[in-house]
This record gives sequence, structure tokens and C-alpha cells, in this order.
Amino acid sequence: DRGSPASCRPQCGPEPHGTGRDQRSRLQYSVGTNVSGSAELKSTIKPAVGQIRLLWPVDCSGIERPLYVAVLKKAGPERYLAAPFGRFAGPAVPGEWLTGLKALPARVLCLWNARVISGRTLACSWVAGRITAQQAAKALEVYEHTRTGAPLVSVPETRIGPPIRHPLDPRHEYMAEEADLFQECLQSLTACADADGGEDEGL
Repeated sequence: DRGSPASCRPQCGPEPHGTGRDQRSRLQYSVGTNVSGSAELKSTIKPAVGQIRLLWPVDCSGIERPLYVAVLKKAGPERYLAAPFGRFAGPAVPGEWLTGLKALPARVLCLWNARVISGRTLACSWVAGRITAQQAAKALEVYEHTRTGAPLVSVPETRIGPPIRHPLDPRHEYMAEEADLFQECLQSLTACADADGGEDEGL
């Protein structure tokens, strides 16, 4: 049952893809970062800027990969700006940034798809790694460039995706699919968080 706390919250359900040392090794291999201790895999680790979090798997239509997000900045009390990592090895659209991380799941960060998410919703996840303060700053630079057109200062244009100039460009469909998928997953996680701990405002 997707709506029950036992099936939604990481500390109540089984760890994904294995347990203990095996699970830590897989997360380290996936995101190329140093994960220490089984506590890192529990939602008792509160969301914080710089974390890479593996969202708790929920029944989202069409998802075929683990969904990782990077927590970029605080956006209010217990609210955070977070962006999902993309499904391709290179940036496909202007709002996607080649991070420089080696592991495929963390190579491209989709700043165009960033959302403000509540801490309780983000807690339905595991800490899988971290980005540096410098990487977070560059991600925010790309985010502002995408949102407002602010010039890029420290991020070369070669590390973001090519522009979309034609209304029939198939990347429009790709972006719509990714946005809908992320939104659906966040709504499911929010429902899990609400079932486990009361109502929350927004995602």
C-alpha cells in the first residue's frame, strides 16, 4: 500500500537493492561519493544543503531508474530547493549542467526541473552522497541563468545543453515527461510523509 507509513518511509521499510555493507557499496559506486555508516541510509538524517539523496522508490508511472536529487539551498523554514539528476550522460537542454561527477546517475543535474520541496518530503529518502559548496554554487548559477537569463560567470557554456530553437524539437516532449515524472514522484512521497506524520504544506 503506497499510502501506509511502513511502505513509504525508509526507516520503516527495507533498504533498496540490499542492506548494510552491500547497500553502502552500491550507493558509493552509483554516485561516486563516500558514504559512511548505515545511518546515512536512514531518513533520520535531516535534509541539508549539499546532500545527494536517493528518493524512496514509489509507484511512479514509467520510472525505470533510481531518482537522485541534489539539495541546493534552503528556501524557507524546512523547505529546500532541490533538483533531480537526469537520465542521460550529457546535458540535453540549456537548463542541464554537466556536473563533473563520474558516476552516470550523477553526471547531469536538471536545474530547469528544480523544485522547492518540504523537508518532510525530502526525508523520504536516503543520503547517498554530497556535492561540494562550489558545485552547489555552480548549480545555482545555472538555475538562475535558466530561470532569469542571468549570465553564466563560472560555468562554461560547453557544460550546459544546447538551446531549443524549434517548437517541434522532440526535447520539448522529453522535458514534459521528466517534469511530470518528478512531480508525480514528489506527490507520492508527500502523501507518504503526510500519512506518517500529519499534514504538510506543499511538496
